[in-house]
Amino acid sequence: FIDVGGKPVAVTFSPGTPTLETVPEEYRATFEAATDLGPSGSEVDLEKLASLKPDLIIAVFLQDDFDQVGEQLQSIAPTVFFNNTTEWRTTAAGIAEASNEADALDGKVAEFEEHLTDIKQTYSETIEDFTFVAVNRYASSEAGTIAVDSMGCEEILKEDVGLDLNN
Repeated sequence: FIDVGGKPVAVTFSPGTPTLETVPEEYRATFEAATDLGPSGSEVDLEKLASLKPDLIIAVFLQDDFDQVGEQLQSIAPTVFFNNTTEWRTTAAGIAEASNEADALDGKVAEFEEHLTDIKQTYSETIEDFTFVAVNRYASSEAGTIAVDSMGCEEILKEDVGLDLNN
């Protein structure tokens, strides 16, 4: 949403996600200007959200969380929901369409494709010759516990870059 020119009036920060200091500098001011509504979709401060009188609510979180608060969100403003396990291109296209920013998304996709081509050319031997595994340690897991990652950046690495992810 921010990439295509959107200015959110509110955001959520989940425990274990990057802190504001780790958000890329070009996005920091936008995040700082937005109201923090809580740690996750199911724990969003609905009264605070309603007081902001949003034109549109873009909800990207787990289906279980949306099941808990979806009706309340829809009573505040028109709401579009994307399960955070939805393929990233589908989510990006849906957000761009809902926020009337589809043209801006086209430019961002073209930039992405250029970067992707550069990566594939620069690292072609590594991509072809090695097998990789994507792992993640969730903030809620016990120390030393890791899980094979299966969403987000992993789908880009596997499907777009062409890494052989042995999972």
